[in-house]
Formats: sequence, C-alpha cells, structure tokens
Amino acid sequence: MVSSKGKRLTSTTSITELHNFSGDQASFWSEFLAFSCRQARANRCVLLEKKSHQWQQPHQWASDQRRFIFSENIRSSLAEIAEKCLQEGQIRAQINGSELTVLAIALKGLAQPSVLVYFIDRQRAASVAEITQRLQLLVDAPANYQRQRATLKMTSDLKCMTEVLDLLLLLNGADHYLAAAMTLVNEIAARFKCTRVSLGWMKSGYIHLQAISHMECFERKMDIVTQLETAMEEALDQDEEILLPKPDASTAVVRDHALYADKQCIKHLLSLPLRSQGEAVAVLTCERDAAPFGEEDVYGLRILADQVSTRLASLKAKDRSLGARLVETLRNSAAGLVGVQHTLLKVSSLSVCLLLALALLIQIPYRVEAPFILRSEDVQQVSAPFEG
Repeated sequence: MVSSKGKRLTSTTSITELHNFSGDQASFWSEFLAFSCRQARANRCVLLEKKSHQWQQPHQWASDQRRFIFSENIRSSLAEIAEKCLQEGQIRAQINGSELTVLAIALKGLAQPSVLVYFIDRQRAASVAEITQRLQLLVDAPANYQRQRATLKMTSDLKCMTEVLDLLLLLNGADHYLAAAMTLVNEIAARFKCTRVSLGWMKSGYIHLQAISHMECFERKMDIVTQLETAMEEALDQDEEILLPKPDASTAVVRDHALYADKQCIKHLLSLPLRSQGEAVAVLTCERDAAPFGEEDVYGLRILADQVSTRLASLKAKDRSLGARLVETLRNSAAGLVGVQHTLLKVSSLSVCLLLALALLIQIPYRVEAPFILRSEDVQQVSAPFEG
C-alpha cells in the first residue's frame, strides 16, 4: 500500500511473514504487537480478550520493553472502549481523567472477542485515519496464524499416528522381547534422527539396560551403562518426562541426567517413562547432538511410548522362564488378596473363615451337671432277725 505522497505505509514482506508465522503463540503475539505498534506509530499497545464476561490483558508491548500496569480507572475505561469497539469495529477515544488518546480496533476471526488498543501521542492523533488504513491489513493476521497452527497440528498428529502404526506393525511381527526392543530403539533413532536411543526396564526396583540402538551387545559394567541406568531411574522415580536443556516451566529434577550428559558430552537428552497398567515399568532415553527436541518431537515420542509399552510388557512376560512366571503369578495373586480392591468381599470371606476356625479348634462344654438326692416318701424300719 502506498500513500498519496509516494511513501510506503506498510512492509508487505513483514505482513506476509505475520500471516505465515510458524512459531509459538507467545512469540507470535510479541512480533505482531511490535509490528502493529510501528504501523500505528504508538509507543505501546495492549491486547484485550473477553473471557467469562470480563476483559483480560494476556499480551502487551511497549517500545521501552517495560511492562506497564493500568490503574483501576484506566482498566474500567479500556473495558468500555473495548465493548464499544466490538460494535463499531474501530474507535478513537480519550481515557477519562487522563490525557491518553487511544485507538481501538477489533480483531477478526478469533474464538474469543479480542480488541487491540494503541496509545497514541497527541501530535500523531490527527493522522488516525491513515493509521487505521494500515491496521486494517493486520486485523485478520492472528486468525490466520491460529488456523495455520491448527492445520499444522493436525498434519503433525496424522504423521505421528502413521509412524506409531508402522512401528506397532513391526513390533507385532517380533516373537521375542529382545528382538522387539532392538527394533524399537533402532526405528526411533532413524525416524527422530537420534544419535543413540536406549531402553531400560525395571527389575526388583532398579532399571536394567535392555537395548541400545545399533549395538547388539554391550558390557553392563561399563561406566556409560551405569550412568545411563542412574539417569533412567531418575525419570522412573518421578514418573515424568525429562528434557535437557531443561525447559523453564519444568519442575522435574534433572541432576543425574545433567551429570550423564556432561560426562558423555551430549547436547540434547530426552527420557520418557513407559507405563503398563498405569505403572511406570521402563524408560526410553533419546540422545541428540544436531538439534534439540522440539514440541512436535516430544509429542510424537510420548504417543509412541504409550502405544508400544503394552506390547513390550507382553513379550517380556512371555519370554520369562516357567519358574519366573509361576512366581510372578503367585505374587500377583497375593497382591490381589491383600490389596485394597473388593474390601467388603474380602472382609466377609475372612469373617466366615475365622468363624469356621473357631468352631473347629475351640472346645465348648456340652454336658449339664445337676446334683440331686433320691428320697422315699414312706419310711419303714425292719429289725434284723439276728445280730450282726
């Protein structure tokens, strides 16, 4: 777009980049607000979103990079301006009780009613019509970004599910646990461009390394194996994904992972627990040097881990010896007997058994004692016919 004086009012390249932005939402809003503020010749702006009948301020931008806090009077005035802007599309207004001039413009196509409010200097307030023309090119950029993000997510989910199905098909073709484990780590290393992928399984409360990608045999007493098992136990104990470098929002303990990565010179590390019947039984650890694990990678590996864990657990149980399976069956049966499930039935059965035991073991007297004297009603005395 070019003005009557021949000066370019907008940067077509920048607007195109905003419409095709592929980063996260926080980065998009930061770039969008900064660019739109330059177009509006404003020092600061704020995004207002209406949620639960209240106007909130999820994002803001200022030229001096300082976060500003509005007074109660200004917040109330902004809410009134936003309500009016939704009806008219755009308005220019004065904040009550202040010298602030604002330009509000409604965004199009968003799920939540949203309004952008720009704070304009008085000397620039005369060119509001020109500013509004420029901003009209941007009002649908957030909606386009959200639609493209949703499309990319659907494409990513479809790709992820396709890879999961392909890998499950390979695992279902394996007849033994170790063969399936090697297939799993090798396929993940190839599909996710990992330098090394390892699988550890819990036994007697500790992780034992089962398979390493592209390595059929390894010495269990090696330092790298011991360090890796310790890092896997850290993820298993917390039953939580561990990612290095650690994200700011993560609250997981990553001490052992950091030590392992430092000693083995690993730049990027991701450990995911594998769960069977709701309990973490194994850990899958992926290592990279070239690029960090992105949000899409973590999401795909998470789905993959959830889907393959049951098949691996079934093969591992099948490959055990007869004695080990018998011991496990007895252990599970004992756990079922003393567990918290079916409490009423267990208490009733225990009470019946206790009563039967008391009846068999404790002797109860059944003879009735009643002392008596037998007396005759008529008494006769007969003398002996001879002495004696």
